[in-house]
Amino acid sequence: MTQAPGSVFEHAVLAQAVNAAGITLAAAEVHGIIAGVLCAAPEPEQASEWVSIVLDERESGREQEVETLSRLLIQLHGRLLLQLRGAEFGLKLLLPDDEVLLSERIDALGEWCRGYMLGLVVGGVEDLHALPGAAAEASQDILGIAEVDYENATPDDEAERDLLELQEFVRMAVQTVFDEIHPGAHTPEKNTGNTLH
Repeated sequence: MTQAPGSVFEHAVLAQAVNAAGITLAAAEVHGIIAGVLCAAPEPEQASEWVSIVLDERESGREQEVETLSRLLIQLHGRLLLQLRGAEFGLKLLLPDDEVLLSERIDALGEWCRGYMLGLVVGGVEDLHALPGAAAEASQDILGIAEVDYENATPDDEAERDLLELQEFVRMAVQTVFDEIHPGAHTPEKNTGNTLH
């Protein structure tokens, strides 16, 4: 579903709030951190480890902007949890729109993956290989994408398709990790987070 203009669930809105608060992390990385902690934490509803990681990386003297960002991040936390628990695999990676330069979108996917891997560690994962079932391989794949250097990517139709495939691969890998760590967590009777409030 297309997000409403100005929605808190748009990359540009999060990026603006992150910059205004003086946070040194990229917006995609912040979203990835929250997703990683939610996947790793034994009780995702209570998972708040990401707060200190994100908000400690800021400049002083921007309390009002930090408060605004905090509220937005809490909303994103809830939205991500609904998406991960949804029966329709509705997880959305918060990445720049298609109008943004390909190189920037590729960088953002790498940032998202790096944030996700940090979130897994912060959420309690000590050894990727020890994750249950397919989660170990899926997390290793995400780590591989986070570490690839895409600097020489040529902006053409094939590169665009490759990026879309990578984004879909990461999305499904993240869902796999969540499902393996939290079996039975899907709630088909609940909204998967596609409706904005």
